[in-house]
Amino acid sequence: MKLRLASALFLLLAVSAEAQEREPAPPPQDPSLATIRGDVVGGTFGKDSSRVLYIDGRFLPGELETCDRHDLAPGPHSLVVVYKNRLMPVRIDAAPGDVFVVKWEDDSDDTVYVENEATNETVFRRPLRDAEVVLMSETLIGQIIGDKAPNVSYVEPAGEDTALVTARARKVEKFLLGEQDEGEVRIVAIDGERLAEDTHAIRVSSGPRALAFYLSFYIGMDGNYQPIYGWAKIPVMLDAKPGASYTLGYEPPQIGLGPKHIAIWIEDGATGEVVVPKALALINIGYQLGGFSYREAPSFPEGKGQLKRPPPKPKLWCERED
Repeated sequence: MKLRLASALFLLLAVSAEAQEREPAPPPQDPSLATIRGDVVGGTFGKDSSRVLYIDGRFLPGELETCDRHDLAPGPHSLVVVYKNRLMPVRIDAAPGDVFVVKWEDDSDDTVYVENEATNETVFRRPLRDAEVVLMSETLIGQIIGDKAPNVSYVEPAGEDTALVTARARKVEKFLLGEQDEGEVRIVAIDGERLAEDTHAIRVSSGPRALAFYLSFYIGMDGNYQPIYGWAKIPVMLDAKPGASYTLGYEPPQIGLGPKHIAIWIEDGATGEVVVPKALALINIGYQLGGFSYREAPSFPEGKGQLKRPPPKPKLWCERED
C-alpha cells in the first residue's frame, strides 16, 4: 500500500514538474528596435490567445497559439492582429525599445487592446465587434444587440493637404448574369480607425497612413454544390502626398485546387507608378484562417480504435494562467 502511494506521489510530482516546463525565452530585445507579439493565457478549459498576422503587408504564417516576437523598426506601421478568429487592423507608432503586446478584456464588448509594456501605455483599444467583416453585419448586429453595432470611428479630412484612395472591384462578364463585380473590394480601416461598410473611395491626410483593405472572391463549390468565397484583410503603409490620388491594384485567387492567394499593391492614380509594392496573403474561408494551425491533428494508431494525441508541449515562454 505504501509503495503504491509513493509511486502515485512520484507520478504526480513528475506530471506537475512536466506541466511547469517552458520553452526557452527569446534573446534580449535589440534596444534600437521595438517589438510586438500576441498573448497566450491558459485556463481550465484550454488556452485563449491573440496573434499578429500581418506587418506592413507581410504575412506571418505559423501557429495561432504563439508568443512569437516580431521586430518593428522605429516609425509607423500598419498591422492586422487576430483574436477569436477576428481580424483587427491596427496602427502602431514605434520608438526604439517599445514592447507591444496584443491583449484583451473578457468584458461584454470583448475589448482588444495593444499595451506598450515598456511605458505601461495603451496605444490601441477597440471592441471586437469593430473587426466584423461579414456583409450586412452592421444591420444584422444592430437588430440583434441594438447599440452594439460596429463603430465607425474614422473622420474624413478635407482641404488641399489630403490625398484620395480608391479601391474598387473590376467589372467582368459572368455567364447568364451579364457584367458583374469581380468580387468585393473595399477599404476597411485607416490608421486603425474603422470605416463605414462599402467604402470604396476616401480621403486621407498627407503623410504615412496605415491602410487596411478587405477583398473577397468566389473560389469554387463545396461537396453540396454551395459556393465558397475566400477573403483576406490586408494592411499596408502608404506615404500619402498632398493632392495625390491612389488606386488599389489586386490579383484575385485562382479557382481550382491548391493554395489560394490574394495579392494587392497601390498605384499612383495619375502615373500608374507602383508606390506600395505587392503584398501577398493566403485567403481565409469563413472564420477559418488560412496558413495557421493550433497543433497537429489527432490520429488513430494502427487498428487500435483509440485517438493518438501528440505529447504535451512545454508552456510557451510568455504563457500565463488566468
